[in-house]
Amino acid sequence: MTNGQRPHLAMLVGNLVVGDSRVLKAAESAVRSGYRVTIVGERNRTVTPFGAHEDIPIYRLSIPFERTIRRQAEEAFGSASNAWRSRLLAGMLEDEDVDADAVERRHRGPAQGSPADRVRALVGARPRRGAGPAGAASDRVDVGTDGAEAGARRWRATFERIRTGPTADGLREGAAVVGSRYRRLWPQIEDYEEAFLRALVALEPDLIHVHDRHPLPAADTYAAWRAAQGRPVRWVYDAHEWLPGVHFAGGPAVRTAWLAAERDLIRRADAVISVSDELADRMQQRHRLPERPAVVVNAPSAGRHPMDPSDRRTLRQECGLDAATPLLVYVGKLSESRGIFDAVAALPHLPGVHLAFVANRDPRLRERLRESAAALGVADRVHLHDYVPARNVTWYVASATVGLSPLHPTTAHEAALPTKIREYIQSGLPLVVSDLAAQAAFVREHGLGTAHRPGDPQDLARAVAAVLDDVDRFRERLTDEFMLAHTWEGSEPVLEAVWNGLHPAAPSGPTGGTGGTGAAGSHGQDWLVVGPVTPALRAILGTAAELAETDGARPEVRSIDRPAAPERPDLFGRLPGLPEATAAVSEIARGTKAVVLGDGLPALNGHAGSPEAERLILEALGSRSVVVLDPDALFSRRRLREAKPDHPLLDLSGPGATRYDKQTARIRESLRHGQWPVLTWGELAARQFPEAAWLPYPAPRSWTDGRAQEHRPGAAGTGGPARVLLAGVRRSAAENRQLADAAAAWRADGLEVVELPQFAPGAPVPEALLDSIGRPAVVVDALASGEPSPVAVMAWAHGLPVVGGAPHPLREDLARTAPLIVTGLADLQESVVRAAAELAEETTAAEHRAAALAYVERVHRQEFLARFGRAVGTA
Repeated sequence: MTNGQRPHLAMLVGNLVVGDSRVLKAAESAVRSGYRVTIVGERNRTVTPFGAHEDIPIYRLSIPFERTIRRQAEEAFGSASNAWRSRLLAGMLEDEDVDADAVERRHRGPAQGSPADRVRALVGARPRRGAGPAGAASDRVDVGTDGAEAGARRWRATFERIRTGPTADGLREGAAVVGSRYRRLWPQIEDYEEAFLRALVALEPDLIHVHDRHPLPAADTYAAWRAAQGRPVRWVYDAHEWLPGVHFAGGPAVRTAWLAAERDLIRRADAVISVSDELADRMQQRHRLPERPAVVVNAPSAGRHPMDPSDRRTLRQECGLDAATPLLVYVGKLSESRGIFDAVAALPHLPGVHLAFVANRDPRLRERLRESAAALGVADRVHLHDYVPARNVTWYVASATVGLSPLHPTTAHEAALPTKIREYIQSGLPLVVSDLAAQAAFVREHGLGTAHRPGDPQDLARAVAAVLDDVDRFRERLTDEFMLAHTWEGSEPVLEAVWNGLHPAAPSGPTGGTGGTGAAGSHGQDWLVVGPVTPALRAILGTAAELAETDGARPEVRSIDRPAAPERPDLFGRLPGLPEATAAVSEIARGTKAVVLGDGLPALNGHAGSPEAERLILEALGSRSVVVLDPDALFSRRRLREAKPDHPLLDLSGPGATRYDKQTARIRESLRHGQWPVLTWGELAARQFPEAAWLPYPAPRSWTDGRAQEHRPGAAGTGGPARVLLAGVRRSAAENRQLADAAAAWRADGLEVVELPQFAPGAPVPEALLDSIGRPAVVVDALASGEPSPVAVMAWAHGLPVVGGAPHPLREDLARTAPLIVTGLADLQESVVRAAAELAEETTAAEHRAAALAYVERVHRQEFLARFGRAVGTA
């Protein structure tokens, strides 16, 4: 941490981060507490490597699980020596010229000398500074050696006993005997360790917060490495669940290894947090911790936060139900052990009652739920809905009648008080829960609802009916005081105390999700472009610089290429592109007023050196950064169909439409939650995508300098027949057909019809348009897009009238509507002929010219500059 900067807190979790409300709320709390936060999670094909929540960056690791795959292959093929010999490899090695032994050595080589191996070997003989809560004397980092032959024999015997399936007592014994050799027992632990270790080495945090088990070994190894360097860093273990009660896929070895890992590492953590009093007591007893873990409950944030109606409506509205229809809701992961099929099976005993799942997109379980509902004759009463953001859950489900938590009995479930319980409370819903120790006791103690026998759909229906018969009485228990006591804010001081006890946050400093060293706009007068300076971006920045020029001081535009992805990671496999972006961008960014990222689609694909990586650096330097995008990069064709059913983009079909939809969906997802100020010159796109702001297309004064002055009214060469200029813009197929017929009729009427070149953002004013200044001429703009195009702005800036389609109601301010001659497809031909005739009258032409110039000055110059200035922090 540099002087004046917020301390950097890395939050690690072994999932996609999406939908993990505890991780996201903890990160928000850390920002409010004065920390600069980066969340590190795990990646799969459904999410990008870079993302953000609010202003908090998220990096997702790609974990190849090479060691895990190798172990599974060993077991499948019967021995380590033959494990790598798949049928394909075996066939390849039949060639007499192939040295099979050499191939085997190379194939098996990556398992040796991994970064985690080398770090542990480096610091294995050195004691760590600062014992954890247990004051453990054994602070050595396991280097994976077996010691004496007797130890090796004991290890092999233990491994075989665990592998063949011991009893529960044997598992406990195995966890104790395994000790710190859990990496060898289940190599997936080391796969996770290496991936998270790479991230920590790249991020260099001042404090680490580990959520659940997967990042535990990496946090401890990194802390040991830093301690060996004389730069200690401390870490927190936040246990979300009772690990001995968790079901582990993969057999006894997997379960034993993870239990041994927690047993070994929890005593080396600098602080431990749990989610409930019961879990805290169990953990202290099991691991003989000298201090009881701090308790931070999985409660939702206070308040109900509505979503944009264009994104999601309330649950009841999305189900299409009136206020009188009873609606049960289940919020959370789809899993048979969580009783989801019991809830469906209860519906035949509850006539007229509907059931909604707000859950993950598990296609297999969703299909099974639909099949089950259809078989029971209740398909029309079962509704499946996707998650909403964590902060919106309580608003979204508050329209339901009863909240369900029908968990099946497991050791973990008996001790669990699921997050959904407190989400239902904050939503004002009575509860129906299965009769398991923690959740049933909580519901009964506070009189919040009823309990039913686990796994018994008929008894679940009885419990629901009992609540529905007396809903108001149960709701009366949900007082404001009770609800406030069960919010995230009530636990936030506990988190602050833990973090500040290990690494105090800066007492004062800049605000923002990723910290900073100064206020935006406090630097020099230059603008920096990261990525290519496209013609559109050059037009926007050039116009802004021209209009902002005072006393001869005009901002300059500099640019830097985005660093390419490294072909291979370095020793620690540093985050792709982050070190390169740091070196390349940080130096040139110093002294800049603002940073603009404007290469549209490629900039947001999450590749190395993408804006998500660069934003961490730029905001740490205090530089304000924005993204400028073509409106076509933001449109959702699904929502566009609702807003403007004749829009030309809806003519796309086949593979082209699929590619477009996927590409724009990825961009919109990358820009969610306001982590980037986004500007686009399409007002309909900006109104359709709330995270974006409309930036009127720029109209530089230089457009009307020089050549344009030669064609002022009354200048030579302005005579001749009236002209109809056809703007080169995207049009729908129906519009093109109508325009072709109209053009033929106009030529027959003696009008000169000129087709302008296809418009490209940032392109200069077409020559044919300049040649039309001062003579009767009209520009035919897009008719079906719902808003004037940039070609219309060019025409108005030169005093030419524009004929176009009616602006869509989503236009932001009808009082500021452009001086557009509005027409439809049916009357296009007559509208243009009438406009051309009116323009022959000089008074009418002068009025059109004055209105157009005034509109451009007000909107496409002054308002353009004001909106751009607000986005980059200079207004």
